[in-house]
Amino acid sequence: MTKRSNAELKKMARTTLSGKWGTAIGITILYMLIVFGLSMLSTPFAMQVNNGYFIALGLVISFIISLIALIFAAGQILFFMNMCRGREYRIGDLVSAFKLHPDRFIVAGLLLMLLGIVLMLPVFALAFLNVLGIPSVAVLLIMIVWLVIGTILMVMISLRFALYTMLLLDNPDMGAIESLRVSSQYMRGNKGRYFYMELSFIGWILLGACSCYVGLLWVIPYMSATQVYFYLDVIGELDTQPTQESAPDAGIHMSSFE
Repeated sequence: MTKRSNAELKKMARTTLSGKWGTAIGITILYMLIVFGLSMLSTPFAMQVNNGYFIALGLVISFIISLIALIFAAGQILFFMNMCRGREYRIGDLVSAFKLHPDRFIVAGLLLMLLGIVLMLPVFALAFLNVLGIPSVAVLLIMIVWLVIGTILMVMISLRFALYTMLLLDNPDMGAIESLRVSSQYMRGNKGRYFYMELSFIGWILLGACSCYVGLLWVIPYMSATQVYFYLDVIGELDTQPTQESAPDAGIHMSSFE
């Protein structure tokens, strides 16, 4: 199986997006609006700074919203998977994950969230000691060191399980835990390549941020399409099927969410 370079994958992404940037940006804007709208549901509770009950309720709502957002994120990824494969892609892809046993996306995402919380527990504990009035240079130093270590571990974990969403989309009968296991298998020997690919977008992200974040509307589809091609490369699909470069344009249906 041929492993394509990051430059090749990014070129394939640009070729796929050529002539379709408007559609790709449109789905990105719609996804952002949905997530923003959902996040606003917890705002009234967060503003009740003097009421512990409302603050706690706001945190619970925010947590639930973050899990629901995982399903919409999967729908956005499905949109780009269809586009890169030369299949029919449409706005309705954004909600398609709700029809593909959405609990799987929630469970897998929840497991990764909990793992991140566990890794950061020492930082929370040390910060709590500081709040209690037990500050010390040693405590602060340990907190900073563990923060760095925890961040590195989280990056390594996110690289190992980077493909779980696309695996769940491709395999409706696959369970959440199985998707994490299979992703881990596929990423053996590929984590460094994926990490460098993600790093290569930092410059574009900074430029997008400097343009009042408007530029990110182009960067996000570019990154998404490249990530899809990385997945197709890792699973060997690019070696057996024609890519979007040679496949006919499947078109887009704007009027249906079916």
